[in-house]
Amino acid sequence: MSRSSRRSRVYICLPALLMSSSCGNDDGNDDSSDEAPLAACGNGTLDPDESCDDGNTRSGDGCSSRCESAGTVLGCTTLIEGPGEGADDRVNALLQLEDGSFVAGGSITVDGEGVAWVGRYRASGEQLWLSMLPATEDAPYGSEILELVEEPGRGYWAFLRNSTQEIIHIDDSGQVDEKIVLQDLVAAENVVDYVHLRGLLYLDSHLWLAGGARDGDTPESDMWLGILDHEANTLTTKLFEDYAGYPDMIEAIAYDGDEIAVAATAETSPAHDWDLVLQPRAEVLLIRFDRNGSEIERATYSEEPAPIATRAVALTSDGEGGWVVAGDQYDTTSSAFFDSSALVTRFHATSGWTWKSTGPYGGNVDIASIVSAEREIAVVGGAFAGSGYVSWMLGLGEDGNLDWQRHEADVGYPSTEEHAAVRNLEGGLRVAGRAWIPGSKSVLRSCVIAQ
Repeated sequence: MSRSSRRSRVYICLPALLMSSSCGNDDGNDDSSDEAPLAACGNGTLDPDESCDDGNTRSGDGCSSRCESAGTVLGCTTLIEGPGEGADDRVNALLQLEDGSFVAGGSITVDGEGVAWVGRYRASGEQLWLSMLPATEDAPYGSEILELVEEPGRGYWAFLRNSTQEIIHIDDSGQVDEKIVLQDLVAAENVVDYVHLRGLLYLDSHLWLAGGARDGDTPESDMWLGILDHEANTLTTKLFEDYAGYPDMIEAIAYDGDEIAVAATAETSPAHDWDLVLQPRAEVLLIRFDRNGSEIERATYSEEPAPIATRAVALTSDGEGGWVVAGDQYDTTSSAFFDSSALVTRFHATSGWTWKSTGPYGGNVDIASIVSAEREIAVVGGAFAGSGYVSWMLGLGEDGNLDWQRHEADVGYPSTEEHAAVRNLEGGLRVAGRAWIPGSKSVLRSCVIAQ
């Protein structure tokens, strides 16, 4: 569990009807996103085949361009199944391709060990290929795909976390044709001793790597950003900074046009006092760079009173010159374990805003991913509801107000969580995550959500 979710042929799968591998059709691979808008959609009159009609055919306002209520599950498909033995079954990375297909990757439990997997699927959900990347002699422990980026015309780059931390290249058929051991490049550059990778970006024929690093003078990680020239096999550190004398970590990286941004968590108090373990205070740091890696500007978000800590989880451009960071907050003086709440804050020169989770799920939610789509910010993750952990997602309007919210488990599974999200080509939301029966079965599936 993460702490760290048509007329004549319209399938509207309400949460109560949702199945992990199929939804209202025979093969489990259909997808309403391929259908044309209903003829009467947008006339302001609610017809029998519509779940909403707000008088327009725009998405991002609570009613989709096909007159589906935002948050409605339109269809799901199974990506891969596991035994449900633990929390190692994950879809950490989700990549939308221009032809409508998508690539996903993560980890699945095999014989008690986490094994990395990556697969490509049609928009309908049909599997095109699936590759398993088990442990090797050089990397003998469990493996996991954490990040995926496309190299147009050549395949994909992925961060394979194992005992050696590798950057791998995957061709269009799913075969690994190149491996770069990150620590070898770190040692060759000789700026830091060790890197903890969190984010990956492909831009201008180079890989941008983001996370934390340490050297002999900093036993705990500090913010780190590097650019990898995979053709020359060289690494160049662009940022290595101790923000406030305590651990720091870049948690997410994204780009829009000529600008790259990173979102970091910077701790501002100690995590221990001799033998006493403490919950450190922390704040969010947003740093913007140009395409050469030169810093443009930075901004921070911190919360008062001081005992409240804010940590970054995910980052997206708002498409309007600003950046939106999603994360969590907790009271550093609280002894409760599941007491974090969600926070989404927009960094913008003239119209920033902050949204915080409230209500029955105000203090029991986890954010996993954030997407900017159709004048709306979509956030996905998981929430504690009663005795279970369920998929949780919401949409925020341009002003930061809540447009819609959904928290449901898949039918037949007491627990569900979302791990990743992207915008699909039709303007909707594609999510991926896990539905599981503890100790019995785990299904990694992807769903299309009306937006």
